[in-house]
Amino acid sequence: MRKTSKLSHLLDLYKSFPGVLVKIRINLDFSEDCLFISENCEQFFGFTDKELISNWGLFLKTIDVENKNHFKKNILKGLVSNEQVIVEGYLTKPDGEIKWFQLTGTIEDKKTHYLLQGVYVDITTEKNKEIKDQKLKDALLKLSRNPIIQTGKVSDIPSFCVKIISETLNVSRSSFWIFNEDEEVLFCDKLLLDKKVDFEDLNSGNKDKLLKRIDFPTYFEAMLNEPYIIANDALSHEYTNCFKDSYLIPNKIYSLLDVPIFHKGKVIGVLCQEETNKYRNWEASEVSFLFQISEFISYGFSIHERNLFEEEMEFMNQNLQQLIEKKTEEIETKNKDILDSIRYAERIQKTILPEESEYKSFFTDSFVLYKPKDIVAGDFYWCMNTPEEMLFAVCDCTGHGIPGAFLSIISYKILKRVVEKFELREPGEILDKVNESFNDHFKKELNTIKDGMEIGLVSVKKNEDNTAIVKYSGANISLYYASPDEDFELKKVKATKQSICFSETKLKHEQFEIILPKNAMIYLFTDGIFDQFGGESGKKIKRNKIVKTIQKNIKESCENQSKLIFDEFNSWKGDLEQLDDICVAGLKL
Repeated sequence: MRKTSKLSHLLDLYKSFPGVLVKIRINLDFSEDCLFISENCEQFFGFTDKELISNWGLFLKTIDVENKNHFKKNILKGLVSNEQVIVEGYLTKPDGEIKWFQLTGTIEDKKTHYLLQGVYVDITTEKNKEIKDQKLKDALLKLSRNPIIQTGKVSDIPSFCVKIISETLNVSRSSFWIFNEDEEVLFCDKLLLDKKVDFEDLNSGNKDKLLKRIDFPTYFEAMLNEPYIIANDALSHEYTNCFKDSYLIPNKIYSLLDVPIFHKGKVIGVLCQEETNKYRNWEASEVSFLFQISEFISYGFSIHERNLFEEEMEFMNQNLQQLIEKKTEEIETKNKDILDSIRYAERIQKTILPEESEYKSFFTDSFVLYKPKDIVAGDFYWCMNTPEEMLFAVCDCTGHGIPGAFLSIISYKILKRVVEKFELREPGEILDKVNESFNDHFKKELNTIKDGMEIGLVSVKKNEDNTAIVKYSGANISLYYASPDEDFELKKVKATKQSICFSETKLKHEQFEIILPKNAMIYLFTDGIFDQFGGESGKKIKRNKIVKTIQKNIKESCENQSKLIFDEFNSWKGDLEQLDDICVAGLKL
């Protein structure tokens, strides 16, 4: 009766799990015999159930020594703790395919042997993604620490970056194109073919390696205005089909991914990845990887410019000592400004953040408390100042660290482009257009993306009677304000309850208008500061506690308010790790 019950239990598992059910006898010397294995084992292991039951060694030969030792340790651990045995590893099928598996089961000590019953589950897809993501991170780390970037060796940057990209993304052709703005041409500086061919120093006169805007206006327009060009089918894509006869077909190129390189707000080149003889669906992680590399390249060029400047200073010191002594203070000031402008080695993302002077020219007494969880962040803030008004936004993109930063760079470019290209000034219209552009960008090739951006956006226009018109619209980020006419009581304007994200339905963002007197305060903040765990009970700090801190200190200077808010946060956090990015803005009218 007991055996029948166990067999019935095994059959129930077989019906319920998408894996391979096994029953294994493990001898005291840890040799193994297969007593039962479900019939679906052939598609997983490459052997039939009859082959494996008669000769379990066929399976054992596919597993390396390290995985076998790991299995033995988990068996012994399961015997001692009487818990489930869970083992991960990989095997090599007879056809050479590598399969990752997870074995979950129970172990019984039968005195003369051990009896293991469990299920093998295929985790190859998850493992391959994990391995690829780690490969991208390792490549970025290698790039960031290399002296070629850190010392600004611009002559070596193209070769070095193309080699890293080719090895990491496993592309057929990886190249670095330089853009000459004056002549409006792109020429290929470095090209790596199939990772096996040495770099080619290409002649710019070669018609296959020189692209003129006059010949390919559609592509150049996209290259100069779009954050990237993803052409899974390059032969028919609207931006790349112009190369079909002259470049794509002769080189057997089917798919193409181009990411422009920006430096000081201008396109200086393009990172081009091409797949030959087959089509390729470029992944979001690959696009983001190239974005980050383009930022490193821009940083390397900044270092190079600093080096040139320092060489010039040395020359002037040697030949114009007397003049330099008279201009010491002026030169030191300029040198500090230049050095300050390039000290973003550890925070490359800060290149998209506005300078403090940009918003303080309009809001003299103001603060932005910006504390990324990691080196880079998913949060960012943005402003645009005109003679008549100021646009200011606080944004929170999905995630933090590298994934959040990738999306924040794309979102920043979309927001900036919408305001500048369409000359919009109404917050509600801006968010509607940003949402539309976000959908357009990701709908082209990345229609499975689920991430997005939360944003609170205000426009402030000062009147001659010392009042100001504040217009606000938000996507999941509400506005708080306080007026001296109402004893600085904090009031809240709720945001539209939906993020900026890829969606089939178009969302209208509600806009609010408030007239506030001089010295009134407005606040925008992302949710990272509310989600921090801490305190005596280890719970979240929550919104009300921060709002009460603001209300309590609202008559303090903005500098003191920022300090007191951060002190409250740190006091709550204690020794715990910061969980999310923090961005809090306080603006006095």
